[in-house]
Amino acid sequence: MTPGSRGNTAQPDGDDVAASRVRFLTAEPTEPRGVRGPILASWLRSRELKVAADKVEMPYVRDLDLDNQLTRSAEPVLRSLTEHLNGQPVSVILTDPSGLVLSRLTADHDLERHLDKVLLAPGFSYAEQYVGTNGIGTALEVGGPAHVFGHEHYAEDLEDLACAGVPIHHPISGRTVGAIDLTCWRKDAGSLLLTLAKTTAEQIRQALLADTRASQLGLFQEYLRTCHRMTGVVFALSSDVVMLNDYARAVLDPADQATLLAQAGENLTPGHQGPVSVKMPSGTVAKMYCRQVFDGSQQAGLVAHVTLGDGDVDTPSAQARQVGPRMQLPGLVGSAPPWLRACHEVERVFRSGEWLAVEGEPGV
Repeated sequence: MTPGSRGNTAQPDGDDVAASRVRFLTAEPTEPRGVRGPILASWLRSRELKVAADKVEMPYVRDLDLDNQLTRSAEPVLRSLTEHLNGQPVSVILTDPSGLVLSRLTADHDLERHLDKVLLAPGFSYAEQYVGTNGIGTALEVGGPAHVFGHEHYAEDLEDLACAGVPIHHPISGRTVGAIDLTCWRKDAGSLLLTLAKTTAEQIRQALLADTRASQLGLFQEYLRTCHRMTGVVFALSSDVVMLNDYARAVLDPADQATLLAQAGENLTPGHQGPVSVKMPSGTVAKMYCRQVFDGSQQAGLVAHVTLGDGDVDTPSAQARQVGPRMQLPGLVGSAPPWLRACHEVERVFRSGEWLAVEGEPGV
């Protein structure tokens, strides 16, 4: 029995579901009992997105990014799974977080030809916005496993297939980095297909963790070395991790921090050399020195050292002196430099008779 074989498991896509789908597509009342809740919810999303039910259409992406952490970590896992399937009619598919198919391994020629026909192939996106209800797009939309049988698919061209999709979450950041999908013929489908997809997603997550630990260890070590050598603002940045020293959190308000991190993010790409001057929302002009950190030939991230220029200062006490004596506003407390600057700005605008809008979270 193949991993997709249903054994004694009944498929939830019999004549009742097929009839319910037709009634749904013709705007007739659909009995919720005839369709699983997650499937009906996906049908409603698909209809709202105006997805075509009588054909499969989506854009094609010619230049795929196949040299990234996900594809490198997933490749040995997917090849091992394909070898263990030993020619069985199950296709192993990897997508990016948007549902764009990155790779497809299929040992069965008939199934492979059919998947080509319905564009379930590298370069095509199986997001719900293009195809409607399906294992890949629906799993990514709900953020969890999705098993779609035959007539449960929104597009009628997919009714001969069954697919089990599971999102792949990064082990450190928790963000969705892709999805794994196992697709077979509808007649062969069963609950084991989703179980196998979940296991494969977890194996890829563990491979991502091993790869991340190695690269982030080097980044963390360089960050600590820089903190020991340098005074002032120091932070480390990668696609998954942000580390700021205590000094950075003390002297920079959130808006200034965000500006520096955004500017540093541009330095994650090759070709950026030398210091970068950054004017921050507070008016501070900072000079940022970025050092790229590599794990072998792959970039692990960067470590930045920031000096604060004219208009700002290097110590909290000096910042307090810059904004003047502490404001004594009735009922309000606070001594952080960003807060003191805001208080003085309010007083300046008030004395000049200008209009002022103060925005903040409730209670601020």
